Amino acid sequence: MDSGFTVPEVSLISSWYVPLGNAPTRGSGLPALTLALQDGIGLLDLYFLHHSDIPWYARAAGRKRQRNRGPQGFVASLQVNELERIADRLREELTKHYGGRLVGRRPRLAALATYFPNASLPPTDRANQDSRNEAVAALRNTLYLARLLGCRCVEIVGGCGVPNSGYKRKADPPAYRQQCLQALAQTLADVYNLEDGAPLEPISEDDVPVVSIELEPGPSFLMNSLDAFRELRDTLDKEHGPDSLVYKSLKLNVDIAHAFLIGYTPTNLTEEKLQHLVAHMHISDHAGDIAAGGAHASDVVPGTFHAFRDDLSEHAYAPWLKLAIERANAHDGSFCTGTIAVELEACNNVLDVLSSVSLVRRWVWRQCQEMAGEKQTAAPGGATTLEGALLVVDVGNSTKELLRGKTDAAAAALLQRTMQGLCTLVHDKGGSVMSFTGDGFIALFETAHYLKDQDAAQHVLNVLDGLKRIITRIRKTKDITFRAALHWGHAYVPTAGPLRGEVIGRDVVLVTRLCEEIERIHEKARPPKKRGMLTIATESFYEKLGKDEIGIRPWYLWGEDSFKDFEHRAINLYRRERPA
Repeated sequence: MDSGFTVPEVSLISSWYVPLGNAPTRGSGLPALTLALQDGIGLLDLYFLHHSDIPWYARAAGRKRQRNRGPQGFVASLQVNELERIADRLREELTKHYGGRLVGRRPRLAALATYFPNASLPPTDRANQDSRNEAVAALRNTLYLARLLGCRCVEIVGGCGVPNSGYKRKADPPAYRQQCLQALAQTLADVYNLEDGAPLEPISEDDVPVVSIELEPGPSFLMNSLDAFRELRDTLDKEHGPDSLVYKSLKLNVDIAHAFLIGYTPTNLTEEKLQHLVAHMHISDHAGDIAAGGAHASDVVPGTFHAFRDDLSEHAYAPWLKLAIERANAHDGSFCTGTIAVELEACNNVLDVLSSVSLVRRWVWRQCQEMAGEKQTAAPGGATTLEGALLVVDVGNSTKELLRGKTDAAAAALLQRTMQGLCTLVHDKGGSVMSFTGDGFIALFETAHYLKDQDAAQHVLNVLDGLKRIITRIRKTKDITFRAALHWGHAYVPTAGPLRGEVIGRDVVLVTRLCEEIERIHEKARPPKKRGMLTIATESFYEKLGKDEIGIRPWYLWGEDSFKDFEHRAINLYRRERPA
């Protein structure tokens, strides 16, 4: 049965632009990211990184002193443990500054964007070779950080096409550009050579994010046309083969404003058989002059320059939005971010940010409806399939113990504080509170946001440790029980319509029933004073646990149980403590 179109999500790129004036930047060294989160935007692309960002990243890495080496040199110098610390701090920032709804997929990053121009530096001398090698290390580290953060795509500008200041002119410009293209091809090949170790070594071939080349208008950029991109692919194909990791990992990032300036369209991509390589999209307007073939100057609100009326603006963007929808519904993983990113360099203007994101969402939704009508298929409303650890928590006796003697207003305020604290606890460990169940919740820890499945499972257990500390405090005065059911499986999140953002699916039903069973059967086997937290996991979750977890805090087979209407009627259940 056709479930309708999967609707691409809309993210916002956190700009390199450092806000000035009355922008509230206090509390973070990454002000553009902070501003977007404070405005309730929970899906972002992250610019990594600008000169002004280096102090924050150095502190996040645990460095007391940082020699000023510029963004490329700094990123290249990072060690694996430092990248992991940075990823932890970025996840904390996403939670700490977020001002949007706490229910739904947690604040997260869709992609990283960066610029290491020396990636295309021809090795004409030792200094150039060292700079290019540094770019290799920097891009490798960026890919590793992206994977730690759950990003499947790193967007880069494909280097410079004009000689640097130290270049001794011995070749004409076309010859120099050819040298640059060969250098960029070699850089990418070196980056994806997983045989020579860190930091990509811990990642399997299937888990390495793709590099998505953005075409930049103007003669100063190397990748400034579809011809240049195709030539880069042909070079990689010729030198490394179509089955090489570097060839398969090279994708295209479409910046629609740049496409207006360069003069290519979705039809051109189709004719060149490049449409399946589009991994990500940016949408903005520009301050260039299309008629004069002007170069890119800045990214401004969609529709403010290219066309001055809303209908004309949407009409101009419509072919690109349709391409994004088609790629999102190919379901082959090629459009790996599933998002269209609004790019505003002046992102300290809160109204521009919020209105642009809302505008693009409306455009995408209308295009989906139109395409559904043309194809005579189901209306938009497909679902994103997510895999990971599911956690259902229910608080027993909450009405009797927590709310006893309180007015309705006081009870509501207490429940709000309690649930907000629980949401924050889940977010801090990388999970999402997908739904409330009265006095409990359903949480999802997506495997895509962790390097290994075991990491996702471990973070669920870290949440349970936090819940136990909460229980210890509450049970000094209140007789309540926390029930926790854990399962590993798939969840489906509608991308549009009335249930947009909710979590549904067979595995969700199973883990919810398991939590109900804790109350109905297992809880009654223990006296109230010894209940505290009752935790039961299915075998599918237990199998994801690392050996250390099983060894340090043993799990015990509780028994078998069956669940009505499920194919595997008998499911092994495990407890984290020895059954009484």
